[in-house]
Amino acid sequence: MGMGMPAYVLAGGRSARMGQDKAFMQVQGEAMALRVAAALRQGGSGTVHIVGKDPDLARLDLPFVADQSVTQHPLVGVVAALRHARSLGQERALLAPCDLPWLGGRAVALLLGHGTPCVAGDGSNRQPLLCVLDVARATELAQLAAASGSVRAALADLPVVRVSASALRNVNRPADLGPS
Repeated sequence: MGMGMPAYVLAGGRSARMGQDKAFMQVQGEAMALRVAAALRQGGSGTVHIVGKDPDLARLDLPFVADQSVTQHPLVGVVAALRHARSLGQERALLAPCDLPWLGGRAVALLLGHGTPCVAGDGSNRQPLLCVLDVARATELAQLAAASGSVRAALADLPVVRVSASALRNVNRPADLGPS
């Protein structure tokens, strides 16, 4: 399904609070990153890639995009994804963090249907890493990452597309995997 906007599951974090790599954590018998990838496909994205520093992520059977930055910041994975999408001749990319195991295709379709760059939110909460971005922002976001800038501030100019709160429920600690 390579015709739609390319999608990227961001899996570069240290997962320090979780104690293990979130991308591989099992939720209802499936790796969290693969649950997110399935939602991106269901929502109408094109090819789904996984972005991170760890080459072991390629075991998840998704095309692997290496984040080769020495900087440890959430935006470096975003920058790697945007640069990859640009190399494919794309103007925009769909991004989602690997720790949204309850993300559904409907929320993704709402983002894709917005027609312009946007971030997901539920009215009171924004999830800036679940977004559609222009690839032209890669340089600006790389500079912000190098300066340890805030992801929220970096993407604060984008309109919010309202999705369900459950779609935005992320997992940072083992206790977060409780009933949804």
